[in-house]
Amino acid sequence: MTLFEAIILGLVQGLAEFLPISSSGHLALLQYFFGIEGESVLAFAVLLHLGTLISVFIVYWKDIVELVIELFYVIGDIFTGKGLGTKKNDTRRMGYMIIVATIPTAIIGIVFNDLFKSFYTTLMPIGVGLLITGTILFIAERLNTSRKGIREMKFRHAILVGICQGIAITPGISRSGSTLFGG
Repeated sequence: MTLFEAIILGLVQGLAEFLPISSSGHLALLQYFFGIEGESVLAFAVLLHLGTLISVFIVYWKDIVELVIELFYVIGDIFTGKGLGTKKNDTRRMGYMIIVATIPTAIIGIVFNDLFKSFYTTLMPIGVGLLITGTILFIAERLNTSRKGIREMKFRHAILVGICQGIAITPGISRSGSTLFGG
């Protein structure tokens, strides 16, 4: 991989990650067109996603700190016999929703790992994934349902979001787009 290709891939990752488009799908397309193959692709993709993770921590550090503090309160409540207190406050509820949404995502990722890896070997699954992303965004826009706050969310909503994120492991399907659709 040349320096120019690395810069282009980094720019695409940085621009695409927070939009409801698939940054992974776009990176896979560019890697295909640039003829980039091998282990360096995976290592570079991991570094790009690590950069994204760092930027998320920078932007949302206050929310993350609140969630971590609330986790310690949950542990304290469990040890003092007060229970989980799933509705005690919005931060605690959000933490539980994140955990619940992560479970189906993890199960899908583990069970279908080999299938998802195979999708990166040809352009057809990536193209289909991009079409699916466009379709779900179109549907989500047309549904125009009412907005729900954290207090109105149920655990079944978190499970649906988690399933949508699990499916979004497919290249071309946007994680943020599928999350918006699931929500």
